[in-house]
Amino acid sequence: MVRLLIYIVLLYVIYSLVKRLLLSGPKEKRKKDHAGMISEMVQDPFCKTYIPKNEAYRAIVGGNEMLFCSKECAEKYKEKLKY
Repeated sequence: MVRLLIYIVLLYVIYSLVKRLLLSGPKEKRKKDHAGMISEMVQDPFCKTYIPKNEAYRAIVGGNEMLFCSKECAEKYKEKLKY
């Protein structure tokens, strides 16, 4: 009876290892899966909408790089600062 339990546990361990190896795949494949994920969200300082950081429009304002949802918002923000 004890031998049967040991065999069952061993089979389960082997099954788990094989399953993990087959599902993990090569490292390159895992990197591609993560590339489609949305990056950190940032808030546009002019219109206050949130956009993914990697899609944000970058503009230099007062010597600092700022992130905007569009070129139009960046220009409106710069105009607002002039007044």
